Amino acid sequence: MLVVIAIISILAAMLLPALKRAKESARAIVCMNNLKQIGMGLTLYASDNNGWTMNAFDDPPNRTWGTILAANNYVTLPTAGAPTVLICPSHKPRTYSADPDTTIRQQMIYGMRYHFYNGFSIGTATVKNNGVYWSGTNPQLDWGTLSEFLLMGDSIMYWIGDSRDQMQSYVFYADLVGRPAHLRHARKGNFLFGDGHVQSLAKTDLMGKHGSSDGANAFTADGIDESPPR
Repeated sequence: MLVVIAIISILAAMLLPALKRAKESARAIVCMNNLKQIGMGLTLYASDNNGWTMNAFDDPPNRTWGTILAANNYVTLPTAGAPTVLICPSHKPRTYSADPDTTIRQQMIYGMRYHFYNGFSIGTATVKNNGVYWSGTNPQLDWGTLSEFLLMGDSIMYWIGDSRDQMQSYVFYADLVGRPAHLRHARKGNFLFGDGHVQSLAKTDLMGKHGSSDGANAFTADGIDESPPR
């Protein structure tokens, strides 16, 4: 009996890591499907708005891209405490936040690329951004073709005093620490491109790439987090 119990224990110890990996692989697939659905919603939104996406974050009135999509029926309106296409299932909280502060709640979603409070033109072959900033107006930037333009994906937010927060960010910075892309799927992250396709990318796929035509906004080490999901 003791021998049988010992064998079962050994087999269980061998199987648990494999089961954990299988579970995470399933979550990564769900994550990719989420981003594909969001991509369809963003494409429809852009077609109704002269080819432009919304800003990643409007301040005021403190609305994120996800809030705008859901409020206008481009994606299903999320329910507090339930899974949603706006959230990666591999990272806590894994369900739409029930925080009574609506500003905080709506931030706990995938990160959309951020650049000077402006959306991006994805209604043409080449992606553009106006580059308007509160200190003045920058020249219009070119972000490459739709298939080259990395628009959205797995991200994480750092709060002051925390090395890693538990929630996604409504916006990510490719070249600054604080709201980086998060490679949570076995050191890869899932990312949505301007043409609607989704790719699983590692750090080497991001470093020094996916910037704008002026040579800026490419990913740096500060804009990439390889830590495992929590």
